[in-house]
Amino acid sequence: MDIALLVFCLLLMGGGIASLIIGLKGYAHSKSAPMPYKKDGLCILLGLLGVAIGFALGNGAIFAANPSWAEVTAWAEDTVFAGEEVNYSLYISLAIIFSFFFALSFSILWSNFYLHFKKEGFDAKSKKLNSYLLYGSIPLVVIFFCLFTSGYGPYMDYPLISGFQIGGEEGWAWVTAHRHATGGLHVAFYGIFIVFGVFVCYWISDHYFYKKYGKHGMLDLIAIIGFLFGVIGARVWYVVGNYEREFANADWTQMFAIWDGGLTILGGAAFGIVAGVITARIARPNVDIRWGVDIIVPTILLAQAIGRIGNFFNCEVYGQVVSVDAWRFLPNWLLAQMGQNNGGGALDPGLIHVPLFLIEAILSVVGFFFLYVVVGKLLKRWTRKGDVAGAYFIWYGVVRAIMEPMRDQAFNMGTDNAWSVINSLGYILIGIAVILAFHLYDREKEKKSILPASCISILFVFTSLFLPFATSLTVTKGSNSIVANYDGYSLIFSGHAPINLAAWILALLALAAALLSLFFALKKKNELVKYTLYGAAVMSLISALLLFIGTGNAGISEVPGENIEALNFNLSYGFAIMALLLLVSLVPAAVYLFDTGMNYYHKIRPPKKGIKKSEEKKEEEVSSENV
Repeated sequence: MDIALLVFCLLLMGGGIASLIIGLKGYAHSKSAPMPYKKDGLCILLGLLGVAIGFALGNGAIFAANPSWAEVTAWAEDTVFAGEEVNYSLYISLAIIFSFFFALSFSILWSNFYLHFKKEGFDAKSKKLNSYLLYGSIPLVVIFFCLFTSGYGPYMDYPLISGFQIGGEEGWAWVTAHRHATGGLHVAFYGIFIVFGVFVCYWISDHYFYKKYGKHGMLDLIAIIGFLFGVIGARVWYVVGNYEREFANADWTQMFAIWDGGLTILGGAAFGIVAGVITARIARPNVDIRWGVDIIVPTILLAQAIGRIGNFFNCEVYGQVVSVDAWRFLPNWLLAQMGQNNGGGALDPGLIHVPLFLIEAILSVVGFFFLYVVVGKLLKRWTRKGDVAGAYFIWYGVVRAIMEPMRDQAFNMGTDNAWSVINSLGYILIGIAVILAFHLYDREKEKKSILPASCISILFVFTSLFLPFATSLTVTKGSNSIVANYDGYSLIFSGHAPINLAAWILALLALAAALLSLFFALKKKNELVKYTLYGAAVMSLISALLLFIGTGNAGISEVPGENIEALNFNLSYGFAIMALLLLVSLVPAAVYLFDTGMNYYHKIRPPKKGIKKSEEKKEEEVSSENV
């Protein structure tokens, strides 16, 4: 009986999906507006009801197939809710009733998502209704999903399954955060979510490229290259940040074992974006790159949000241990998972890890809409092409900078978590540098005042000189036990760190050169301004490199009560952020150097006549067709 009911539900859902597809395809290619009529409308309505009813009955069939659940009266002892009462009637009601509304709202979401990209001849009223249904259904999907899945909370095993293995000693086997794969092919949900996130980025970006250039598939090669380099960058950044903790005394081949986990978004996004831009420049030279990055880069936030779901199954990206009471508004299965430790064991009843993965996922989705709507549209009057991409780095850097201090110590990057915080601040500075570069470049092309370039260089170099007051060197023993901290100025003027002193003197000289460029800018001697900015940039670059590579033990010969040979010396906030600010100060000089190089390139290889005009004419034709 249970099997028969389940088969009936699957047939009902299958029929509903088929009816929905037929109705949506018919309406998408018709000229009816604002709503589908007759046959198309009936197919869509029957499809929505078929999917929703079938899914709800299917959940009822699952409960019917597990009669032992009716005998469960309390949560298991190894969960956060240990000993709390389980009301079977309540949980089966949650599962059946809200599964209907979840399937209905989910079907409405994807139906309108499909029409948003495929509907031909949308008038203003139809488009507005489609937007209301599309975006309005998103919070309903989330709410109903949390409610209906909470009906299964007391009956699941924790930690939840995080993947499976095929082959090896055990053949087929499920994998969890407590039970790792023992050989064969290991498929992790984390990897599946990452790949799905990439496809979401591609689908959205491809649609906008089609609207502008009238062609699908322009991003195929760019997406593949960007994804591959993103994975490489994510692993490289993880290995560099955690070298002392995980790889210093391990087999060097472990650095390539990405199947054991260890990818960081901060490195992956940066490597992927750079590789994608270079590939686009080579493979699609006629594409407006700055427009393209403003379309593609914000979608990375959606991929990051989806990827964080994989962290949930892996029991990682945890915050500090807190009481569950303030978090009971979340689904019970999520809280039960947050009560599990990564690698084995559970917290005491009533305690959970703060779900940082969930907070970051939500902020990433909010950031996506903020970049597209606020920066891309509402602030369009004051922005330039490329600013949305720069704002992505700022947004994500701010999010991570806020979250890193709340991270569980077991998931720190580096020995004192300075690596993660510095990378977060680095993202913010990269975003600022990107925006400054685009604005300065446009000003240069428009032959506007060169004065802001000197002011930018002065601002960042001057600010950097104060950073050594902060902790600049951390001394640790073991994996993350801090035994001593040193501020930068105590090292610079100790007489034992000549490289650090040289770096600081070069930064002073860079400030002097930047001030000299300001003097020439006020005198309107633009060529001299550029030469002095080049000089400041060279000294800033050398200073930054010395700060990064010249840490070592900074001349420290002994640490009271410790064996110097057993200690690790790590670059910390002061010197690292000083170096980052010095690198941002290079932006004006880099812009002018790039402009000079492009002018020289066009002199020796002038563009063919007529090409630019024909391309502009083609874009105008495509735009008029879309309208």
